[in-house]
Amino acid sequence: MSGKAGPVTVVVLAIFALWYLACLPMNGSALQRVMPDAAARPLSEQFIAAINLPDGNLAAPHQIVMAMVQGLFFEPPLGRRSLVYHGLITLSSALSGFVLGAVLGIVLAVLIVHYRSMRQSLMPWVIVSQTIPILALVPLLTAITGRLGAPILVPKALIATYLCFFPVTVGMVKGLMSPDLMQ
Repeated sequence: MSGKAGPVTVVVLAIFALWYLACLPMNGSALQRVMPDAAARPLSEQFIAAINLPDGNLAAPHQIVMAMVQGLFFEPPLGRRSLVYHGLITLSSALSGFVLGAVLGIVLAVLIVHYRSMRQSLMPWVIVSQTIPILALVPLLTAITGRLGAPILVPKALIATYLCFFPVTVGMVKGLMSPDLMQ
């Protein structure tokens, strides 16, 4: 196991090094506003200033860690700046989408198993539904539900429903049609 940790560690450290190095060119315009004589200063000073800019284009890894610590431990748990609050919002949309997807999948599976016409007409559409890229659905659902005045939770829940209903439907159909269940 220890022989496998070395390459992973090297890759992770290389990613962090590239990330820190990218802060200097990415934050160059913001650095010029804060430090007008930046070009005359040594590169090391420019680098330190660039990775510590509060409003740069690219946040440094240590700034992200500090923002996460701030959001987790130093904000009121149900305040708008708290990660706990936003985690609960995400959890509620994911759980509601899971419940909707599971119910839809179970209903479709029962219909597919008990009615031959539904098996022949619905099952191909259930399978074809998985050919639609999720990246194409997200903006579409967001725009449609936004126009309808639905809360922002709705498109997130619909995406979770879409991701959930197919495995539930296919799994239930396979399970309900298995000969072992009939014994």
